[in-house]
Amino acid sequence: MIIKNCKMPLKIDMLEALMRRLPPGHAKQAAIFHDIKKIKAGFNGESRVFQSLKTLPEKENLLFHDLRLIGAPFPFQMDILIPFNP
Repeated sequence: MIIKNCKMPLKIDMLEALMRRLPPGHAKQAAIFHDIKKIKAGFNGESRVFQSLKTLPEKENLLFHDLRLIGAPFPFQMDILIPFNP
């Protein structure tokens, strides 16, 4: 059962909106474009893994995508979590 589905990161939308607002030839365009490409590539990889995991039996497995967990001493982010269910 999918508890938290896989969706496009908000940061991509934000960076693309920024690119539309920058004047042509702006010094930061190349760096922002590189960031967008890198984030999209990571999301595409996570999405492919998530699609494969969706074929697992729903009654026996829970799927979480992009979880931010609070841990000591720092919070951390997990791309995909499948809790162990004995």
